[in-house]
Amino acid sequence: YKQAVAACDAWEKRFPTDGLLAEVLSLKGDVQKTLDDNDAALETYLRAASAATSDDVLGYTLGEAGRLLEQKKDWPRLASVFSNQIERQPDSKLIMGWYYWVARAKARSGGTDEAWDFLADHVGQQMANPANEDVEKILELMAQIRARQRPAAGAAPAPSPLEQLTAHLKLAADAPALVRARLQYYQARVLALTRKP
Repeated sequence: YKQAVAACDAWEKRFPTDGLLAEVLSLKGDVQKTLDDNDAALETYLRAASAATSDDVLGYTLGEAGRLLEQKKDWPRLASVFSNQIERQPDSKLIMGWYYWVARAKARSGGTDEAWDFLADHVGQQMANPANEDVEKILELMAQIRARQRPAAGAAPAPSPLEQLTAHLKLAADAPALVRARLQYYQARVLALTRKP
């Protein structure tokens, strides 16, 4: 494996601006991760993401970087990496996944309300888009966040999960069928996750 890292380094020195640089760096990161050199792998994946010219490589390398940061419990850097990516490419088809990582970092660092609001603000833009399958992934994370929150003793009953999200998104009763179905999915997930055994 160390020979593979050395070969990647030699290739990069020889072709520092080649269009395949991101793929070579991605390979190097994979090898470093196999060698349990996760700190080096993380930095290599981030370099690969910066050099990526395709969504496939960008998605893969940022996903690997996100998982490594999550293992390290480095929530501020996890949020920063993906927030910066959102700023750099606000129209990317990968953006819902980046929202997921930012919110996950916020929730893990104790900002559950902030994470839920962040996701609700961004998922609303895609609720009616049937081509965006990441909406369910975002709704699942939102349900997990809500399910972990317990009302304070003596607090007034909270509105249903469906009412909360509908109000946050300012949806009308005549929202498209897909939006209503996704809202029902969200509510079902919250209820399933909060059900006591």
